[in-house]
Amino acid sequence: ARFKVALRGLAGGGEGGGWEGGGGWVMSMPAWALEVQQDPSSYEVCALVPRSLGGFAWQHARPSRPPGSLRVYEVHVGIATAREEVGRWSDLRTDLLPRIEQLGYTALLLLGLQEHGYYASFGYQVTSPLAPAERFGPPSELQALVDAAHGRGLLVLGEMVLAHSASSSTGREGLPQHAGGGPYFLPGEAGHHPGWGSRLFDYSRTEVLRLLLATIAHFAEAYRLDGFRLDAASTVLYRHRCLGLSPAHFCGARYEAFFGASSDVDEGGLT
Repeated sequence: ARFKVALRGLAGGGEGGGWEGGGGWVMSMPAWALEVQQDPSSYEVCALVPRSLGGFAWQHARPSRPPGSLRVYEVHVGIATAREEVGRWSDLRTDLLPRIEQLGYTALLLLGLQEHGYYASFGYQVTSPLAPAERFGPPSELQALVDAAHGRGLLVLGEMVLAHSASSSTGREGLPQHAGGGPYFLPGEAGHHPGWGSRLFDYSRTEVLRLLLATIAHFAEAYRLDGFRLDAASTVLYRHRCLGLSPAHFCGARYEAFFGASSDVDEGGLT
């Protein structure tokens, strides 16, 4: 069964007020959705009553020890196919895993792992952080991919996008949000990343930390991922979000933006 949640706020979207799209009731995606599905007729994305992720019959244990040399094969499932269509978790399992093993890689890094409504974002405009990308197949196919990789002795890593989230003008897709920030984002201009067109998290809020840490724990437990790479870590750690910095900052000439008393560390993100 597909479902959404109904949120009601004040009109105007001010600091304490309404959800994007005006006042009144807004149908929104639940932030803690574990699985999503897009209606093929209306294209509306809804949460699914989650299937039992604990019911998957795992055949292989995690690799017992880290490899002597970590050689990572980075892959975006959607484009990891020779066919002119969006790839699936099952394609990676059957077509690419044997080649990855034969080439001597010891780990697989999955990009575009989390649900993202805008496919052209390459997975960086996450709309449902706890749900695997629906267009690549159901959660059981992701579990089967990880299980098969473990059977070949490969570690499976996932790229987590925890620095920002998709912006929604209607509130019908993505995390609940309004001009005042909503429960997850910084208010006003500070809550928007102009380069990415996305919303920036307020790491001082307990609910934000709870959601993001639960995301990592969920993928580690339900899908048995062995580790994670965090996208845009500097956006999490520094209040300047790397905006307005010159190339010299990143070439070692001006480290004060990242180290020292003037680095403007976001203590919540550091936590």
